[in-house]
Amino acid sequence: MYTKVARSAPAWLSIRHFKTTKDAIKAAREEKREIWATDLSQGADKLTGESMELPKKFALVVGREADGVSSEMLAAADKRVYLPLNGFAESLNLSVATALVIQKLFLYCPDMVGDMKDNERITLRRQWYMKLAKTQEQRDIYAKYVNNPPTPFSDLRRPNRHRISWIRKKIKKKQ
Repeated sequence: MYTKVARSAPAWLSIRHFKTTKDAIKAAREEKREIWATDLSQGADKLTGESMELPKKFALVVGREADGVSSEMLAAADKRVYLPLNGFAESLNLSVATALVIQKLFLYCPDMVGDMKDNERITLRRQWYMKLAKTQEQRDIYAKYVNNPPTPFSDLRRPNRHRISWIRKKIKKKQ
């Protein structure tokens, strides 16, 4: 199940690819974004404490698991950040580290959640609703939600009545 979810995740993300690091830096600068890079060096600022001043627009750059952010990107970075760990590990697996850094940034600035222009939000809704719809009937219903969406849930956790324990068939056989 995990791998199926992970493989389908890019369908719900807006991903941009650049041929070179220089192109990515140029795009960030043209969009007036600060570049924040994750970095384990002594020069990086710790993501600790209750608050941190965040720029209105920034690009968070996370490096490869093996060697981190490239030296070219680090040189262009306006800020280098890292998440300090307790214990014996210096770093985390890439996806875990990325998730924790993003979560920490959202805790610093809760207003960042959903901070986008109305036209961007409508375009994104239109794309997502069409991906979610499996039938023409659903497409017709969801099309009405583009400009007038349903109220979001205040709590994304499943209600207790729907929290049924499950075990994969493969694991169940071993028991």
